[in-house]
Amino acid sequence: IDNTVLSPLLPKTVTISGTNVFSGNAGVGLIVLSAGVITLNNVTAESNGLQGAYLSNSATTTPAGVTLTGTNKFNSNGGSSALYIESKGLISIANITASSNTAGEGASLNNSVSGATAGVTLSGINTFSSNFTNGLTVVSNGAITISNLTVILSQNGYGASLYNIGTPSNVS
Repeated sequence: IDNTVLSPLLPKTVTISGTNVFSGNAGVGLIVLSAGVITLNNVTAESNGLQGAYLSNSATTTPAGVTLTGTNKFNSNGGSSALYIESKGLISIANITASSNTAGEGASLNNSVSGATAGVTLSGINTFSSNFTNGLTVVSNGAITISNLTVILSQNGYGASLYNIGTPSNVS
């Protein structure tokens, strides 16, 4: 889904609700490029050749957030990150499982791009296990808030890497 092509400066929301499955694809399971808010619910993206989901709204001039609600699974994908999010706005995700990804991280969450000031929040129960490199990487200009985090068996990297590069720098 790319709603930035015709008019990249006009924010347009992308909402995917219900129960959503993007699995068994040769490339990326789900790509969303937007100039506005991205909201997804109950995403399963498993056994894809590259990323399970690639979500970006960082090209917009006005910061817009990315939100994942419900239960979200990103398992057994082959790309550099099973879940990749890049945004200038708040990244708020809940109930993430990212396990057994064979070529990269369980999740990479980045809102440190130019113009980003919001933080990253992980709520619910979040589990990252048996990923090829890091289980979870967060790079943010804003506060990083995480609850109920389990990261185990990262094969060639760190369990969780949390980089707060903004001012003030808060990680909790």
